[in-house]
Amino acid sequence: MRDYNEKYHNLFENSVVGIFWASFEEGIVFEENQAMRDLFGLDSFEGTRSTDYYVRPEDREDMKEILRQNGLVNNLEILFKKKNGSEFWGSHSARLYEEQGVIEGIIIDISSRKWAEEALRKSEAKYRMLFDSANDAIFIWKGRKIIDCNARTLKMFGCTMDEIMTSKPPLIFLPPLQPDGRNSKEKALEKINAAAAGEPQFFEWKHCRKDGTLFDAEVSLNRIGLGGEVFVQTILRDITERKQAEERISKANEDLMRRSLELAAVNKELEAFSYSVSHDLRAPLRAIDGFSQALLEDYHDQLDEQGQDFLKRVRTASQRMAILIDDILKLSRISRAELRYSSVDLSAVASAVAAELQNANKGRKVDFIIQPDIVAKGDPNLLRIVIENLFSNAYKFTNNKNGKIEFGTTNQGGNLEFFVRDNGAGFDMAYANKLFIPFQRLHRDDEFEGIGIGLATVQRIIHRHGGHIRAESEIDKGASFYFSI
Repeated sequence: MRDYNEKYHNLFENSVVGIFWASFEEGIVFEENQAMRDLFGLDSFEGTRSTDYYVRPEDREDMKEILRQNGLVNNLEILFKKKNGSEFWGSHSARLYEEQGVIEGIIIDISSRKWAEEALRKSEAKYRMLFDSANDAIFIWKGRKIIDCNARTLKMFGCTMDEIMTSKPPLIFLPPLQPDGRNSKEKALEKINAAAAGEPQFFEWKHCRKDGTLFDAEVSLNRIGLGGEVFVQTILRDITERKQAEERISKANEDLMRRSLELAAVNKELEAFSYSVSHDLRAPLRAIDGFSQALLEDYHDQLDEQGQDFLKRVRTASQRMAILIDDILKLSRISRAELRYSSVDLSAVASAVAAELQNANKGRKVDFIIQPDIVAKGDPNLLRIVIENLFSNAYKFTNNKNGKIEFGTTNQGGNLEFFVRDNGAGFDMAYANKLFIPFQRLHRDDEFEGIGIGLATVQRIIHRHGGHIRAESEIDKGASFYFSI
């Protein structure tokens, strides 16, 4: 007997689980092992009651009730607190010795498992929240059966959860045939099986809502291994709007191509017209001018002063008409010419144009102030035409004073602009809207000669380079033209 008691005592003291003896009614612990003391962080339970260590006092009352009825409690999960106030979950088993009014109890710390279960529950709740709030339809396959789906799936297909879960096979949302003529259900099962085998699938597919309407969808299938079982997750996105947009873009591209072909035909006709203008109109004008000159030279003595004046006016008008035709043709060619981009030293171009103007008009003194190292990317020939026209205008409108013409750059709202500025006649800004319209002039011919095509040409070139042009001026205080490329 003594050997038995020693063996029991050794087992009691050396057990890795908490073991104790306590009075049933009062819950006074009168014997406990070291594991029990370690579990609650105590040197001794003397002077304490078991009720001091229940986080929820009702748990002890529930345990006592079970013991009264059955005399035994097995693995009751209870939240305990230690001496330092921290909490842990314990699996509590106990036996009631009713005659003696005592219980023998065992407590095993199961906190790690309980915390893990709680974390898993939270993780599952978070996953479920994301699952149900997703904008895409998500459903889970097990074999050939859908076992779960989110709210978006029901809304997208216009059906109930029961209709999805109970349909056999659950492929009721596919149209009978795909564009390649294959059976949709057969082809869908092939893709699901491939995903289950570890080959992710991503494709576009037409689906059918419960009411029979078709819609385009982007489908992703992925394998999920869980607890030794294989599932396939389907993520389905309605791309009807995107497909419609693509169709609109495709139609717009077709229209653009058609219009491009039409424009090419118009340009061809325009080239033919330009050729006709160049040849068919020039010949009569040359004849008018030539015969008028012949009359003035050969029949000079037979014409009175008024007749000679009429013929001179005929010659002037025909020559002006020839110039107009030339300018119209230039404007037309600029509109159709292919742009050839390269780096252009605009400062060098401006200096060359200024020198040409000075050489052609040696009787005038005009100061040119040209900012060095101005470089732009564009068509060299067309950009030279811009500088030539702007400089020629400035040169012309500074004819009545000591001229000054500047070329440089400025920053307007963070954007680089080039400018040509003069101190000439200027113009009234109320009429600035007419500046770039062909043949519109703000000055009389007897003030400043011109056709009214130069600035229209400049604007067309600037627009073809993706830029803009604007003007600022006051009468008798010069004009400034600003442009970007």
